Amino acid sequence: NYIYKLEDGTRYLGVVRYQKKDGSKGYAQAHWDAQKREWVKGAPKGTRVPYRLPDLKKADEVFVVEGEKCADHLLKIGLFATTSSGGAGKWTSDLNRWFEGKAVWILPDADEPGRKHADDVARNLNGVAREVRIVTLPNLGDGEDVADWIGRGGTKDDLMVLVANAPIWSAAETPPGEEDQGWGLAADRRIDELARLDTIAYEHARTAAAKELGVRASILDREVALRREANNQAHGDPDFPPVKPWDEPVSGEDLLAELCDTFERHIVYSSKHASLASALWVLHAHAFDAWQHSPILFVNSPTKRCGKTNKLILTGELVPKPLPSANCTPATIFRAIALWGPTLLIDEADTFISDKSELRGVLNSGHTRAQAFVLRCVGDDLVPTKFSTWAPKAFGAIGRIHPTLEDRSITIELKRKLKSERVERIPRDANAYDELRRKCARWAKDNLEALKLAEPELPEVLNDRARDNWFSLTAIAEACGGDWPKAARLAAEKLSGIDDDETPNILLLEDLKLLFDEAEDASGEPTNLASKDIVTSLVEMEDRVWPEFSRGHPITTRGVAKLLKPFKIYPRQVLVGGSRVQGYRPDQFRYVFRRYLSPETLNSKEDQGLKGDDIPITPETEAEDKTTANGLKDKGIKGFRGYRATGESETGRSKSRRRQTSE
Repeated sequence: NYIYKLEDGTRYLGVVRYQKKDGSKGYAQAHWDAQKREWVKGAPKGTRVPYRLPDLKKADEVFVVEGEKCADHLLKIGLFATTSSGGAGKWTSDLNRWFEGKAVWILPDADEPGRKHADDVARNLNGVAREVRIVTLPNLGDGEDVADWIGRGGTKDDLMVLVANAPIWSAAETPPGEEDQGWGLAADRRIDELARLDTIAYEHARTAAAKELGVRASILDREVALRREANNQAHGDPDFPPVKPWDEPVSGEDLLAELCDTFERHIVYSSKHASLASALWVLHAHAFDAWQHSPILFVNSPTKRCGKTNKLILTGELVPKPLPSANCTPATIFRAIALWGPTLLIDEADTFISDKSELRGVLNSGHTRAQAFVLRCVGDDLVPTKFSTWAPKAFGAIGRIHPTLEDRSITIELKRKLKSERVERIPRDANAYDELRRKCARWAKDNLEALKLAEPELPEVLNDRARDNWFSLTAIAEACGGDWPKAARLAAEKLSGIDDDETPNILLLEDLKLLFDEAEDASGEPTNLASKDIVTSLVEMEDRVWPEFSRGHPITTRGVAKLLKPFKIYPRQVLVGGSRVQGYRPDQFRYVFRRYLSPETLNSKEDQGLKGDDIPITPETEAEDKTTANGLKDKGIKGFRGYRATGESETGRSKSRRRQTSE
């Protein structure tokens, strides 16, 4: 039962959907008799009203669908939708006034009556609504609707991306009163729908669509390609030529060999494993719908003229929808992804990314599909809107980029070639690698469903983030077969097996571990370190960041304390050389070292035998770390930094700082 109400909430029209004896669906209508306070058979005599009218008056953005069931399904995923009673072809002009000034997005059923109905609604609301878009849902079978699409896993976020990609409807698209006959407006609209699909979705739909339109599939391919080119030009789209998958099945084993050979002919790598990682990442981009994590391909060189730009150009020749850029803003990133779904190829990343925290946040968010969104306020009413950041990304930079980005990357290091080394120039012909790109598209299409279910075997030496980075690449290698799975795991170990966490506080822990080890007493036990001595030792480390840590100035005792604060480690009065000075005790770092430093850094026999998860962290042990009194009282030291045990109810760090007490 579906109830239509007037704007004041009064019941007006009742629609009953039922199943006939032959299995088809039927509808019956009734109107509400206010005097008798009962439903009476037949539609009301007055004006027609849209479904959920009281809520429609409050809405600024509205989906128009064919049928109350579809409107209710959209409501369940958090989107407002309405419809007219009677189904397709029943829209009348008295409904138009309720949509004045609103953004209207029409979702047609996947059949000819549905497409005609969408055009009819668009013509009626053109000039009344603020904007009108007809949004075609991908991969719908004949006669299916948005309820079927949602039932197969379609989400609110997916639908909003489709809305953003749909063009604003104009009256010139379908002149009123013109009949659809043969290869006319119906075919024209169908080609537009097909042109908006991605390569794999179109491949699934092309055979049935060609049969529906009565043409050969090759003719349809040509028309869709022309329509895509026209649409790209109309919307300021970069030149994204459609990638037609190779006509025959492709051997993954041979394809990887060909990709590796291509990279090695043009680029000089620092590691023999880099060409395989590059080849696997290209296939990762083609099979992008299969993954939950997407590692950045970070092309790094120590200085100029090492070939990083050529590396990105060559990668762009092989991946789908390459979008190169040497500078970008957060807004251009997520809007380009929402509009085009490209493979981002960002050169000169070292010149503009590290200093922009907002841009880093947008790029970091694109590593995990479930979190690959940013929120922005849109329109005059500043409506919060989600934008996707989910796209393959490759960076090129001289030197390092921000540690949070590197952590989400597979790093490919390049080196300047010797005179004795020969590399081929990348061909100027834009179609030089068209065949190889088509083979990649075909392999990804044939293996997509299997890749979605893959559970690859990953090297144990990888940390959690590195395992996420190498998941898709190792899965691709296993699907290709031959010796590639073993080679991929070895590449993962060599390129990402070392946990090179370059955040300043982790660097400080590493260097403090070294300083404590060097400051052992006669019995071999680490001794206390004074803050000023720590700073002196750090500044002498010329290969580290400390000599120019703060805007070209050396790190200070305050800077050390600030970096240790997140670990709940604070400077205190300690005994060094018979004097009480501000500094740190080794037992303050006991558990922090074990949790945050790699086994290679933990060079003592005891530390190497323990993992972070094996250390029993209890309220008692944490209290032992934080309490200065116990450690110093055992040594018979009088007058130390500690806390007063009083009945005061002071709160906040400023009121609970350590006070000078005496024993």
